[in-house]
Amino acid sequence: MLGEAAVCELKERPTMTIQTLRRWGNSLAVRIPADMAARLRITEGQTIEVDVEDRAITVLPHTSIRAFSRTRYLQQLRAGRREQHPLIDFGVPHEPKTGGGGSSP
Repeated sequence: MLGEAAVCELKERPTMTIQTLRRWGNSLAVRIPADMAARLRITEGQTIEVDVEDRAITVLPHTSIRAFSRTRYLQQLRAGRREQHPLIDFGVPHEPKTGGGGSSP
């Protein structure tokens, strides 16, 4: 039986919805209503972080750092979306070679 304080707390949380757990393979699954998913900014197929603390489940969008890509970095530099990091040195610029590739006498 819930105490009065617990009942009052539940009534003050208008975002709470009642869901039924369903079996999904060896796990249990719960549906996240569309309005809650929108508030969490999560979408179908997105990776999420799920944690349990003090008998409460926390669901957060997973944020990861993309692996460094030299190609992507150079594209961002050329497009002006990024400034060259002071510790990255591309060496001395070389003049582009022109001509037919053969040597002239």
